[in-house]
Amino acid sequence: MRRNRAGWAAALVLVLYSVLVSYSAAHHEPWRDEAQAWLIVRDLPLPAVFQQMVYEGTPALWHMILLPFAKQGAPYAAEAAVHILLAIAAVALLLRRGPFPLWFKALFVFSYYMSYEYAVIARNYNLTVLLLFALAALCHPRTV
Repeated sequence: MRRNRAGWAAALVLVLYSVLVSYSAAHHEPWRDEAQAWLIVRDLPLPAVFQQMVYEGTPALWHMILLPFAKQGAPYAAEAAVHILLAIAAVALLLRRGPFPLWFKALFVFSYYMSYEYAVIARNYNLTVLLLFALAALCHPRTV
């Protein structure tokens, strides 16, 4: 019974986080460096995208995730949608597999970095958070 209650509480935290991040992203004015990733993958052929990464200073994973959406003619808002989904996945992974108490995970999830910097501002930082949480979950299996 107690585990079921904790599961519902974690689901509530995830839903509240999803609503907060979606609302914030809908009212966020994109910055130049956020739009640049979208413009690179929209306007350049694939070999030129990899050549451009020399000047970007970041790995190409974020650009490769955006590439199919941009090449298919999706609107620029698709970048924010993809970014939000990755942020929600990272938080879901933390809530499900994190070794901390729920109150601590909730405080962390609603902190500035997790709820705005890594979730609303569409840059590649979100991938780092998601991949670090996934690596931690793989390295420290926890019985749930």
